[in-house]
Amino acid sequence: MSSTPADDPFDEGDDEGASPARSQRFWWVVGSLLVVAATAVVVWFGIEGTRGTVTATDVAFTRQPRQVTMVFDVDRPTGMVVTCHVKALDKSYATVGSVDVEVPASTERSTRQTVEIRTTTQAVTATVDHCRKV
Repeated sequence: MSSTPADDPFDEGDDEGASPARSQRFWWVVGSLLVVAATAVVVWFGIEGTRGTVTATDVAFTRQPRQVTMVFDVDRPTGMVVTCHVKALDKSYATVGSVDVEVPASTERSTRQTVEIRTTTQAVTATVDHCRKV
């Protein structure tokens, strides 16, 4: 039996003028463009997801028997009024005092706040639970 060129599975004939190197290069370019586009979309979503957010960072606290003084930084867009919920916790992490602090609008993005929290029992720590736009 003789095989014809159309029946030969190992025939690497001319694929309509496209060389294997040219075809492979095309797919590398397409893949690279897709990776660049996907990276740009991820970066854009990351930036958009953090725009206008309000964050608080605990800085320090001092305790007395029935009171805690908490110092924290608030980062928010300039001109935005926010309210932060600050709470004092005992050794079993139960809330023993809390207060809502209104942070006024400012031309500065970051501001430091100091607040006193009255407690029902001795607190061992204090923290900013959350901040939100008013």
